[in-house]
Amino acid sequence: MELPFSITMILGVCGIGFLAIGLPLGIYFSLRQKRGPSAGDVLQRAGQGARQPWSGEEASLAELSSEVARLKNQENDLQEQAGRGDDPAGSQHS
Repeated sequence: MELPFSITMILGVCGIGFLAIGLPLGIYFSLRQKRGPSAGDVLQRAGQGARQPWSGEEASLAELSSEVARLKNQENDLQEQAGRGDDPAGSQHS
């Protein structure tokens, strides 16, 4: 059974009207709710992610690099103490 052309057009116009009005209203009301982060926060984080996509990884690498440098300095200090005959544990032999 085929619908007449006029009914198909009416249904099409109603469907487009629902999409044109319903979707923006749905988005508007969902963003107005205060349960989660605000729309500005979400958009700001998305913008930062788009501008600096590797910022999280760079921060992790910087932290790792500083930790490696600290450990290398500690190792060098222990080797210098061992080379001078110092006890790295700080205990004295009797």
